[in-house]
Amino acid sequence: MAYSKDFRECVVKNIKEGKTWKEVLEIFKISRQTLCKWLRMEKTGDLSDKARKEYKVRKIATDKLRELVANHADWTLNQYAEKFNCSYQAVALRLKKLGITHKKRNMFTKRETKMTEFPTLLVSK
Repeated sequence: MAYSKDFRECVVKNIKEGKTWKEVLEIFKISRQTLCKWLRMEKTGDLSDKARKEYKVRKIATDKLRELVANHADWTLNQYAEKFNCSYQAVALRLKKLGITHKKRNMFTKRETKMTEFPTLLVSK
């Protein structure tokens, strides 16, 4: 929760008028760190709030990723990453956040593969 500029000025004014830190902290219910920070800000002459940074726009649009996964389920993470111009880790994290599993399974398990390959080896010799 951010404090208003008026509130900050009032707190700093009380310190300048001679009240102790302990009194000011108890009266205004703020922390020692906050008071220290406001006194440093007052030296520069500006007690207003700093402007917040803008949020970074996501490279991976949710609807486009869902559409790509639905249309190209056989793609690898690298192929999705190339499409969105980002890393494959970013795609993996986004898929995880959306609850989309993207595991690739071989069509046969190892046991089935060995059994199906064995007769063809005998026939070809």
